[in-house]
Amino acid sequence: MTKEVKILSVLSLTVFVLAMYIWIGSRRVRIADDGKSQLGNGAEIVQEKPAPDLVKIESDYRENTKNILRSYEEMINEEDLLENSEKIKEVNDLEDDLIGLTVPEEFKNLHVNFVLALNKIESYAKNGNKEDMSKGLLMIQEIKNQYTWTN
Repeated sequence: MTKEVKILSVLSLTVFVLAMYIWIGSRRVRIADDGKSQLGNGAEIVQEKPAPDLVKIESDYRENTKNILRSYEEMINEEDLLENSEKIKEVNDLEDDLIGLTVPEEFKNLHVNFVLALNKIESYAKNGNKEDMSKGLLMIQEIKNQYTWTN
């Protein structure tokens, strides 16, 4: 055999082995009747979720925010709040509920300001700094003025 034939044989064998490796190693994807994609080895591919319903998210956010604000207004009383561990916990729970909401893009500023206001009020309840309470109440009033649907 000549040197060129040997090189050509080795190169052909290498290409054949590589093609077999790719063919055997590849996994076929099939779509099952239930709409799930399955790989040849039994694993499943999770299909992408549909786009969120932005109108529902906004509606839910408005309703939940109004409820939280209403709960806050029913609970808040400066004298009762100061160093009252139960009231501090209630403010903290409201803040946690608010933080847990899905926030539409257009209400991100409202959301941040509302969380900060509750944080200021919680701070007042813990340390008695009236300036924190004043700032928190002012922030709540600004939210109510800017977003009239919160009233």
